[in-house]
Amino acid sequence: MSIRPGAPQAEDSALLATVYLLSRLEKETNFAQFVKGGGVERLREEAGGDEGCAEAGRRECERVGVRVEKAWWGGWGRVE
Repeated sequence: MSIRPGAPQAEDSALLATVYLLSRLEKETNFAQFVKGGGVERLREEAGGDEGCAEAGRRECERVGVRVEKAWWGGWGRVE
């Protein structure tokens, strides 16, 4: 695995928010139109912004049985 030197550690909240948005978008039949029409922004507003999206993503992970924990990988930024 190769990681760009100096790359910042990903934010858990950003990943969880993405999980939430993708879980909601999977039901859309016209993905492009939904996005162009501001659907993603509406979902973010409904969830309560970035923190709300992250919390909704955490709940989605729990619903499907994915454990969520914060951890630091000691090899972060190392190129193998």
